[in-house]
Amino acid sequence: QLVEKDIELMAEAGNRAYKSGKFEKEYRWENPDSDNSGSITLMRKYQLQGTECVETIVRISNIRKQNMDKIDDYCLDAEGQWGPAGSVDN
Repeated sequence: QLVEKDIELMAEAGNRAYKSGKFEKEYRWENPDSDNSGSITLMRKYQLQGTECVETIVRISNIRKQNMDKIDDYCLDAEGQWGPAGSVDN
């Protein structure tokens, strides 16, 4: 289970990945307090209803070293913050 600090660290890794503009490069994060870690890898950029979005591979490892990989899409909102692609207004 992720704690709030894990989510903050994951978001920071995502921002580093996006700002770098490099695709298929892994950006890692680690929280020694929770023993959770992971990475974000940008796969592609695209437009969704005129909004800039990215497809990412998110990897999370927990204290038992179990890995979870999933593909997630994030888009920039009007304030310049990243959120799930499903939150883009129609």
